[in-house]
Amino acid sequence: MTGLTGMDRASGKALTGDQHLVQSIGDIITTPLGTRLMLRDYGCLLADLIDRPATRANLLLFAMAVALAITRWEPRVTVRRVTFTGDFASGQASAVIEANRTDVAVNALTRLTVPLSRTST
Repeated sequence: MTGLTGMDRASGKALTGDQHLVQSIGDIITTPLGTRLMLRDYGCLLADLIDRPATRANLLLFAMAVALAITRWEPRVTVRRVTFTGDFASGQASAVIEANRTDVAVNALTRLTVPLSRTST
């Protein structure tokens, strides 16, 4: 499998590699389940969990929701670890995803930082 190319949703410019992965994973994990017409199981449970306090137990639930959604919808990576940075309360949190790329010959480890806030386009 070769790396996919895509289009930046904001600028229309070409995206490849990690930039394309960040955009794709961002779309997956910020889409609430049941909201995509004709593909109701696309998305992530994170939207249902995000208003919970950021306790250790809830952070584990957040990480599992993100890992499961990525595993289901993004075949270019195998998730190894999901952590979070920033502040959930202010809407400035990001998911940090450590994963192996499956779309390149080297199967390289990559670290992606994906903002959890949706940008309006």
